[in-house]
Amino acid sequence: MRKKNNKPQTGAKQGIPENPTNLVPLGPVRKIQASYRSVTGQLWSGKNQRHVGYESFGEKRLFLNLEMNPLVLHYCEQPCSISYTDGEGIEHEYTPDVLVTYDPKLCSLPPVLAEFKYSKELLKAEKWECLFPKLQAGLEYAKAKGLDFALWTEQDLHPDHHRHASALRTLVRGPVDPALEAFVIARLQYLGATTVETLVAALKEEATPEAVTRVIWGLVASARIHADLIPAPHPRTRIWPVSGRDSHV
Repeated sequence: MRKKNNKPQTGAKQGIPENPTNLVPLGPVRKIQASYRSVTGQLWSGKNQRHVGYESFGEKRLFLNLEMNPLVLHYCEQPCSISYTDGEGIEHEYTPDVLVTYDPKLCSLPPVLAEFKYSKELLKAEKWECLFPKLQAGLEYAKAKGLDFALWTEQDLHPDHHRHASALRTLVRGPVDPALEAFVIARLQYLGATTVETLVAALKEEATPEAVTRVIWGLVASARIHADLIPAPHPRTRIWPVSGRDSHV
């Protein structure tokens, strides 16, 4: 007979390498399947230069927020599988929602392994009873890997990021030329605060206006340059270099 232990015993079935701060974006350890019980799908990630999968509307909102956060370097959905044994001696497997890596040039935040839940879910006793041992296992695993661990809710999300990111997604899809991105960022740093149309005109010798405009909106969508998106993206939208300020996930 197995001896009961109220504290989950953890291990990694598919894990994260040590010292992941400077890793290139990892790939998910499991494929998200279509579901009739929740919203599932994919969205293009400018930060990761690939499509990322989500299995709830909450995860989609979280990923769009991460796209708009200038401090985020990259992130990975379903980044690892953690095996653990509950207090009854039964083995389980837990896959956190996301691993977020922050840009060391802009901040000193360590990578964060995180779970996203709506606040109302945490108020249900049966939900919390199921979630708590998973969070314990995630916390121990993250600590062993030198990561932070977080439980995020909709209250941690920037109120405008979802709306802005959704609008920008209609303007930018698919990969872009890294060399042209570098030209755009360098010229914006030289010009300082300006407008989209002014920056496009300043780069007319480098690429077509359509190509430059697409790159600009892609950089805005991945928060590598800032923009005043109220009321909506426009050629006269004001843009400026990243300053590194953001207080949301």
